[in-house]
Amino acid sequence: MSLSKPEFKKYSNPEFSLLDQEYRKLKNTYIFWIVVTSICLFLSGLALLIPLIMAKRSYDYINMLKERERVDKLLEFAKSRTGEYNNRFAIYVLVDMKVKDTAFLLDDLLEEASVFMFANLRDKYQLALEVLAAKLDYNSVNDMLKLMERPTQRYRIVPSIPVTSVYYLDEAPMKAKCIISSLLLDFDEDTIVACPSCGGLAKKELLTEWIEENGSCKSCHRIISMADCPTVVVRG
Repeated sequence: MSLSKPEFKKYSNPEFSLLDQEYRKLKNTYIFWIVVTSICLFLSGLALLIPLIMAKRSYDYINMLKERERVDKLLEFAKSRTGEYNNRFAIYVLVDMKVKDTAFLLDDLLEEASVFMFANLRDKYQLALEVLAAKLDYNSVNDMLKLMERPTQRYRIVPSIPVTSVYYLDEAPMKAKCIISSLLLDFDEDTIVACPSCGGLAKKELLTEWIEENGSCKSCHRIISMADCPTVVVRG
């Protein structure tokens, strides 16, 4: 293969170096790919920055709900299948708050994750259950789920609250305190109502204000409305 005149002139020049030419080619090639890779990494970094910002906003919002004790809203997010961060963070903060209803919610989610073989979610739900059991002083998740099926007396002032507008007591509970103010209740002077879920007693006006603000019982954290809370009356 004969050289062209330009090639002959170039190669025959004493200043020409094949080594330098090859190095320049390699250097230009590497610089090109470094620039391309850097641009790709930059764009990838931007792509990862977006979910990080979303996660931070969700984290701040869920923490705000925690500070305001909006258990009703947190449970709503925890039960939702939309909004990955709100859903997951709501579950975690409910565990941190030791909300008992979260145990059964997590148990249902764990069963669902097992059916659809979502191993990653299954591990997260299992861990959340174990943490909740420990926070509530149960030896195991099984003990927690089994014992919580029958709420114990220590969670109730009134043993059971039927679905009625008035709940009658033969005598006033000794040193019964308002679940909102923690002050002793006066059954002769105050209008007393009870949470239909846990039996916790409170002054009607205080519980009304609390439910309007939070949507749930301060004691058991179950979602209730004032229409469901019977007035407690001591006979005689």
